[in-house]
Amino acid sequence: MTEEEPSYAKALQKAFRALAARDRSEREIRTRLKTGKFDDGTVDSVVKRLYELGYLDDAAVARRWARNLAAERLMSNRRIEARLAERGLERGAVRDALEEVRREISEAAAVRKILRKEIGRTPLPAGTKERQKMVRRLMGLGFPPEAVFDNIREIGNEEEDIP
Repeated sequence: MTEEEPSYAKALQKAFRALAARDRSEREIRTRLKTGKFDDGTVDSVVKRLYELGYLDDAAVARRWARNLAAERLMSNRRIEARLAERGLERGAVRDALEEVRREISEAAAVRKILRKEIGRTPLPAGTKERQKMVRRLMGLGFPPEAVFDNIREIGNEEEDIP
């Protein structure tokens, strides 16, 4: 056995442990292995093997993370793009994932859910200051102005229709 084989095996095991904990991007795996003092050749070999085995798939990771952030955490596209870029996913994969996810839950639907959650059973604040505060908060979360204003207007109209 050469010295390279144990190093490769250790690097592969480290990568498997990281992937067992949660989905990871190629960049995250590379970073973990490099901090583990593995040389570039070993890291490249391990990453190549992980792709061959189907354990690394940045496009699938982008879809899963985007879906979770959009549906569960109700994040805007802008926030999701930033979060996934931090994880080392390519912009193209992120945009494709967002396009797919937004067919299921639009940004407008996320804004509506946030508004319903915040308002609860109480009526939409009638005062301009309170509404402006809600608008600033939602736009601060990265939602587009039209989605915010349309939903506030829609919820306000629904409340006016209630006898």
